Amino acid sequence: MTRKSSKRRTSKVHLAINSALAWGGIFYAIYSQQGATVVASLVGVIALSYGSYVGVGHLDYRAHLRGLMAQVTQEPDHAGPDS
Repeated sequence: MTRKSSKRRTSKVHLAINSALAWGGIFYAIYSQQGATVVASLVGVIALSYGSYVGVGHLDYRAHLRGLMAQVTQEPDHAGPDS
């Protein structure tokens, strides 16, 4: 059985960029004396992005395990002399 590599590299990059931009926005808002209005929403953006990434990853992993279980439980086709 061949091992499939992860196809989630792009989403990891998007998550890292999104988090970096949100943290940059947080620090800028604090620096420009507007932290009270911006920090809560940007922390929410970071949490939502990470939660979505992990949630989709969990669903992908469950589908992968379900596919492996289907392969394991399939009965092999034996075309023996009695068939």
